[in-house]
Amino acid sequence: MDQSSDKLRAERLLQARESGGYTLLTFLRTNEKTYLRLIFWYGIPLVILALVPIWPVFDLILGIVVGTLVRDLGWLRGFQRAWSFNEKIIDWERVQQLASEIRITDSSNVSKT
Repeated sequence: MDQSSDKLRAERLLQARESGGYTLLTFLRTNEKTYLRLIFWYGIPLVILALVPIWPVFDLILGIVVGTLVRDLGWLRGFQRAWSFNEKIIDWERVQQLASEIRITDSSNVSKT
């Protein structure tokens, strides 16, 4: 996996540990961009479909949005239930190392012309 991705995930895991596990607020902050995109990409068509009134398509898109939210909340509930176990088995020292790693490029490999 990409080193910057590992660092970001380690930082998020440490934040969750500090707050006692994944809370709804932690989850929303972590996925803020995703939900803003969801609101934008599905909200505008829903408004247009409600104004036009094309209710079958409106219902379909609304069902997709609600299904997405229910899926994500189900994932969050499952993760919250498993948090006490995860907290026991996670190597927190390794997570801390990953979170604090700084990517250093080796300037000696740069050729001078």
